[in-house]
Amino acid sequence: MNQTPGKKIPVISLKQHALIVFDEDCVLCTGSVQFLMKYDQKRYFYFTGQHSALAQWLFTQADLTLATGKTLVLFDSSHYWTQSDAVLKIMSGLGRYWRFFKILGWFPQRWRDSVYDLISRHRYQWFGKKQHCLVPNPEQQSRFLSEIFQIRDFAFQK
Repeated sequence: MNQTPGKKIPVISLKQHALIVFDEDCVLCTGSVQFLMKYDQKRYFYFTGQHSALAQWLFTQADLTLATGKTLVLFDSSHYWTQSDAVLKIMSGLGRYWRFFKILGWFPQRWRDSVYDLISRHRYQWFGKKQHCLVPNPEQQSRFLSEIFQIRDFAFQK
């Protein structure tokens, strides 16, 4: 990775943060990332696109095979969550009144994932597909990771 002199490359610990892998071509997904950056006051969540070297490496380490763009994935230092479980974990991670989304966890996972799959299957049709990459502002840029060396404390057990 080429580094601009004087530019600090963020390196995060997955013991203190979580990493969200998202579909960077999806308008709904990138809008959700913008939402999370706005409401994640503790800067707990970091992001990477599903096509990044980092995402591909994490998928391999976790022995996770996903249809491209089918789901978002949330990683911490030793676990991962997909589909509705990832959404619920992310919303509860925002704290405050967003934790009320945990109530949806009372519904069977099969039902929640069916709704998630329905939205996922039609997201381009309903919300559109990005024509251009998400360009974060300088403040947001430090929350986006793309290289394997940018994470520490990843001890995922297969």
